[in-house]
Amino acid sequence: MIALTPLAFVSQTPPEAEALLAKMRAAYQAVKSAKFTVQFEAADSTGPTVTGSVNYEYMSPSKLRAEFTVPPQAPFRLICNGKAIAIFTSAGKRREFSFSFKTLSANLPTNLETICFYDAEHELSVGKGGNMAHSKLQVLTSVPWNDKKWTVLRETDSAEDITVDYFIDPASSLIYRTLGSEISSKKTYIDARVIALQLNPTIDPSRFDL
Repeated sequence: MIALTPLAFVSQTPPEAEALLAKMRAAYQAVKSAKFTVQFEAADSTGPTVTGSVNYEYMSPSKLRAEFTVPPQAPFRLICNGKAIAIFTSAGKRREFSFSFKTLSANLPTNLETICFYDAEHELSVGKGGNMAHSKLQVLTSVPWNDKKWTVLRETDSAEDITVDYFIDPASSLIYRTLGSEISSKKTYIDARVIALQLNPTIDPSRFDL
């Protein structure tokens, strides 16, 4: 019998990061509904920075309504009923897609501060197939932002040339800011901030009708 080195089974993720991810997953999965507003600045190497805001309504496990304001574009809307996703423009045009978590996330200009409400199990995971499986994680404490001290989960993905800081409220274990930068250029590509959040409000299910 060949002896297997114990190091082969040791996780490369610091235990404090794994513990934080577990708390975050539990916190998001406990949310049955939410209303929240996200302000964002997003950019990539092919175009200018886009600035806007989104008013979200969420109902567990996968219903989402998003009202977008992204000047100079006219406001538009996305609705997901858990089976299909529809995008409505101000001109009355409509595009519809079959539902998947990946498709839903691809049509949102924000990041994990939003996505984790409906897909925390995948997004906040270092396990096989998890969103952070190939990332290096670091936990920072008492990081100042917006007149408050935050826990920051820093994710570095060298293969993707990005580093992302998730600003986490120590009391609720929810993300209030996603700040992502390119490692090589130091350029910020996403800064999404939750500026208002109401947990477990009553929401009329018809809000998610397509």
